Amino acid sequence: MQISLTGEPVLRLTGLSAATLPHMDYEVAGTPAQRKVWQDKIDQQGAELKARGLLS
Repeated sequence: MQISLTGEPVLRLTGLSAATLPHMDYEVAGTPAQRKVWQDKIDQQGAELKARGLLS
């Protein structure tokens, strides 16, 4: 998923890059099976952020 900084005025105004925000990299899940895969991916990203000390 590409995050457009023009669509995110706060990011653009603060000078933040979308690449520094891995928690914003998600996709929509349409079925229960896709939801499970999506939730597993989000859980994995959360665990990685916690391991790096970026999420408490």
